[in-house]
Amino acid sequence: MLFLNIIITLLCIWIVMYMNTAFLQPALLDRYRFRLFSLRDRLAMAAMRGEIEADSTEYSALCTMINMTIRLARNVEPLAFVQFILQLKNKETAYSFEDLKTMSEAARADEYKKIVNEYFAITCSLFRFNTSVVFYLVALPMAIVAKFSSTMARWLKKFKDAKGYVSSFAH
Repeated sequence: MLFLNIIITLLCIWIVMYMNTAFLQPALLDRYRFRLFSLRDRLAMAAMRGEIEADSTEYSALCTMINMTIRLARNVEPLAFVQFILQLKNKETAYSFEDLKTMSEAARADEYKKIVNEYFAITCSLFRFNTSVVFYLVALPMAIVAKFSSTMARWLKKFKDAKGYVSSFAH
């Protein structure tokens, strides 16, 4: 009887994990993607109203960053998201968060500033959503093992750097 209970319990756990992976996580991820789509639409509407020049560097930088984040958010690969944030931090992409922040501070249009601030907030939330499980399941045990391995210690440091970098832009 005990064996049957263990089998049923494991089967129920597997079903819950499958439902979470197949339905809940993609739906939650789509919520972030739709918020990014909305920001991109607001940016385009502001350009149509003439509040922002459609051929300006500010417009193209923000549009590029939003599109990159949407494309990356389609996959639920946390390590790819961490790598993207590190590429932004190391300025390996066409624009970085610092570039957007500088352009936002220099911009005259209040709508542009609001969109940039919302983009930072959504990106920070998306980063936490994508990496929280990885952090608790991988990074914390790695911190224990890191004392014995310099490679794991470097990975953990990169993860912390990416988390701090994203958090520094969200208000």
